[in-house]
Amino acid sequence: MRRLLYFLIVLLAPVQMYAQMLFSENLTMSIDSSKTLQGTILPVLNFQTEKENVLTLKNTANINLLIRRSRVLNLINKLEFSTYGDRILVSGGHVHAEYRYLLDRAFELYPYIESQWAASRGMGFKFSTGLQSRYRLVNSASCLMFATLGLFYEYEEWEHPAPEPHAARYAYSNRIKSHLSLSLRHRLGEHWELTASVIHQAAPDSYLKQARFGGAVDLRYRITPTIGLRGTYRLIYDTAPIVPIRKDYTTVDAGIEYDYKNDDYKQMMAKVLGERLAEATAERMHEEVRKHYWGYAPDEHFEPQELLREPYQGIRPAIGYPSLPDTSVNFLLNELINMGSIGIHLTPTGMMQPHASVSGLMFAHPQSKYFDLGKIGEDQLADYAKRRGVPLYMIKKFVQ
Repeated sequence: MRRLLYFLIVLLAPVQMYAQMLFSENLTMSIDSSKTLQGTILPVLNFQTEKENVLTLKNTANINLLIRRSRVLNLINKLEFSTYGDRILVSGGHVHAEYRYLLDRAFELYPYIESQWAASRGMGFKFSTGLQSRYRLVNSASCLMFATLGLFYEYEEWEHPAPEPHAARYAYSNRIKSHLSLSLRHRLGEHWELTASVIHQAAPDSYLKQARFGGAVDLRYRITPTIGLRGTYRLIYDTAPIVPIRKDYTTVDAGIEYDYKNDDYKQMMAKVLGERLAEATAERMHEEVRKHYWGYAPDEHFEPQELLREPYQGIRPAIGYPSLPDTSVNFLLNELINMGSIGIHLTPTGMMQPHASVSGLMFAHPQSKYFDLGKIGEDQLADYAKRRGVPLYMIKKFVQ
């Protein structure tokens, strides 16, 4: 039962990836020439007044505007921003815009502009703009293949993971680079679809020694016209990152896909359902612990409305929430229970992906109560870091 519930959390929650390479070919939609405007915009704004104000802003957009049948404006956006009081909990996303000129049936040019930021990886800001050309190598009822060649300007700002005393906190880079990629979209029978891209980016004077390589694979299985299974794989390998971080960045994602192309409300509700199921599963697991695993309340029985008041003995503070804000505790839990075995992985700041995942601690003591830590002072952080045996600058990344 427990493994099944955890598995459902993973399946129902989409993974968001932030890295220094955006696989726009995998994200660009197939264009319907009969429609001037197509795509989706899914904004979510949530504000709650608790002991501190809680603000969550999310948006996913993928829009095509067809102009004169030979011009296409494409916009791709992913944003996630969350605050608790004055503290930023999550900040990351990307914006990609391109204007495609279809010169003939198989060849097109497009200028583009792109921006990314990912605090969880230490990427303060990345900006790029350039001109690319794309040639269609294969065009059949079941298969499309493109080759892309381009030149672009790139500016990067990265935070040093462990800066030396009195050293600069950020490293910067701005270069002219080339872009070479191959992309494929292939329908495998009635239900399967494969999308794949391989990318090479480098400055002209360091084509191999300081190159960046990327690969992306999306595999979908359509169960019904609106529901299917999906799996995605992303690999980025930077041979010479400007700060000392891992050269490779990999994500693997599997889940249920809800393809409500003409119903944005249902798309949004499917994502909200995943988050609610994760919270409900955590609550049910706490009940199982109280009644059976630890067995200190075997006769407990509450109606659903009563459970909202949390009248039971014990608490389950979730990591990253007001009473347990230090997300580095997730790394300790990962060593104990191996989150990867159920498809959950951690970002460098201890955030869990998929986002509709819950972790925490359980306490059975009769006097255990929830509480809000409030604002943490510099002296408290220093004392906490000393007791944890962790450098102060590292603790600040997880707590502040």
